[in-house]
Amino acid sequence: MARQREIYEAVVPLIYGAGARRLSMRGAARAARMSVGGLYHYFPTKRDLVLHGLSEDARARLCQEHRSALGDLSGWSAERHTEAYLDLSIRMFSFARPSVRAALELGAEELQAVLDAGLSTNVGGLVETLRLVDAGVPEEDLEALTRALRRVALGALVGRHADLGETREQMRALIGGYVEEQPGGVEALPA
Repeated sequence: MARQREIYEAVVPLIYGAGARRLSMRGAARAARMSVGGLYHYFPTKRDLVLHGLSEDARARLCQEHRSALGDLSGWSAERHTEAYLDLSIRMFSFARPSVRAALELGAEELQAVLDAGLSTNVGGLVETLRLVDAGVPEEDLEALTRALRRVALGALVGRHADLGETREQMRALIGGYVEEQPGGVEALPA
C-alpha cells in the first residue's frame, strides 16, 4: 500500500497536467520511475491508478499513520484536538483532490458515494472528539457543525482553484465559532 501511494503521488502532476483521459500508463510508469509491467502490478487499470486517492484502503492508511504519529490523545485540549483534525483533513484533501478531479473527468458514478463516506468519516471523527470533551453539547449544534464542515470540505475537493490554506482557516473558524458558542468558550472544555 505504501508503494501504491508513492506511485500515485508521482502521477498526480500528470493528472493535473494532462488529465485522467489523456494520461497513459506508459507516462505514469515513467513518472513513477518504473516499468509499465511494474505499474500494472500495483494498479491493474488506469482507473485504479487515477482514483487511488478515493480508495477506502488508501485513506484508512493515511488516517492510521496520522493517529499513530499522534500517540496518546488523553489530556489534549479542544484546541489541540482541533489542530490535529485540521492537519489530517488538509492532508486527506490534498491526497484525494487529484482523484476527485479524475473522477469528475471520467464521469465516475461512484464519486458521490465515495465522497459521502469519506466526508462522513472525516467530520465524524471531529464530532466524536467534541462529544468526548464536552458531553453536554446539543446534538443539533453538532449536526449543524457537521453540515457546515462537509460543505467546506466538498468545496476544497471539487474546486479547481481551492486553496487548502484558506480551507484550513475556514474550517478552524467554523470549529472556533462552535466552541465559542459553548458556555465558557474554550476555557469550559476540559484540557
